[in-house]
Amino acid sequence: MSDIFNRRCRRSPTVAIRAYVVGLAAVLLASVAWHAFHPYVIRALARSSVGCEARVELIAGAIDELYPRQRVRVLGGKPMLRSYRQGDRGGVSWLMDWGRLRPDQAAVAPGLAAVGDLDLNYCGRLRSQAMTGDPQALPGDWDQDGSIEVMPFAIAAAERGYWSVYWAVVRLGGKANELVGLVAIGSSTAGGAIQATPGWPDEHDDGTFEWVFATMPRPSADGTTSCAEAIAIFEWTEPGGVLRPRVLPDDGSMLIWTPASGRPYPFPADKLVDEVCQELLPVPEGFGAAPASQPASAPTSSPAP
Repeated sequence: MSDIFNRRCRRSPTVAIRAYVVGLAAVLLASVAWHAFHPYVIRALARSSVGCEARVELIAGAIDELYPRQRVRVLGGKPMLRSYRQGDRGGVSWLMDWGRLRPDQAAVAPGLAAVGDLDLNYCGRLRSQAMTGDPQALPGDWDQDGSIEVMPFAIAAAERGYWSVYWAVVRLGGKANELVGLVAIGSSTAGGAIQATPGWPDEHDDGTFEWVFATMPRPSADGTTSCAEAIAIFEWTEPGGVLRPRVLPDDGSMLIWTPASGRPYPFPADKLVDEVCQELLPVPEGFGAAPASQPASAPTSSPAP
């Protein structure tokens, strides 16, 4: 006779089925939760990654989910997207996938870039020949008016021995943008590339950003490196206003545009920024050939539109 205490307890089929159902329900619930919250997790990670070039694919993926009609163009396996962060300001700019644009946008697709803020909210678009292969538009609310300003650049002239370049500040809108600052800089090839590049420092740490052109540090013969030096400083007239010069170089290497009305210059969002720059600030013949021989920089005025 077998010992009843050594008998194995038989498992009821009902209990086994119940455990299987509970496990399957848990898996399904986890799957549903993942699909429901996955987009939010990805977007949160993408937003926190703005300013990190190593996570450009993560940011591009989040933008593709947020804006299916404005998906990021991919060239050679690389998303055509730039992200930028300076403190609590910055954003992203990307070239849109031409195949997904509306017919009216496809006609102006080359150089057409979309811009979003730090939270990847769509803020507007702009078009420049300088951005046909790279969305070089650094975004940020630099005058604290609630709108995003971007800083694209465009080559204005290219001749033997010298060239010049435009730097523009554009405030984004819906169907129309506003030009709020414009500078042309000349440089001879004998002196190398353009000697000054712009940025947005907050020198007094008070939340007020100025548009500052500073020289690039250069190594010298004795092994030391020269310090960056501000050669031009522009200030905001007011939030939502324009940029006015406070400091300018006196060697004739810089020309500036200042609106006679004191108000921003509106233009269609799909119009080339290059054309707007050339219309408002024509570069004289030979500008950049010999900076020292040019007349002193002087603001030029354009009639209100």
